[in-house]
Amino acid sequence: MFEGLMNYLPIFGIIALLFVFYKNSWVTKQDPGNEKMQFIASNIQKGAMAFLKAEYRMLSIFVLAVAILLFFKGQNVVPKLNLNVSVLSVSALEIG
Repeated sequence: MFEGLMNYLPIFGIIALLFVFYKNSWVTKQDPGNEKMQFIASNIQKGAMAFLKAEYRMLSIFVLAVAILLFFKGQNVVPKLNLNVSVLSVSALEIG
């Protein structure tokens, strides 16, 4: 049913990128507003960047831990530690 759809996925991706570039150019052309609006927008931007910094810090720790576990799994060290893959999967789900 979806075999033919797979051929169109790159085209859909290109269309989505073109739409994003169009919307980005439209938003940047808009009037930034008065001084109070610019102050509020600046505070929102600072808060969003602080959130993203904290989020990426936590995400990088998680990705590093998963990468280490996958490395040891490839080296057959994890089974010697009596750790089950399903236990690791559930732990990753709970931590994430």
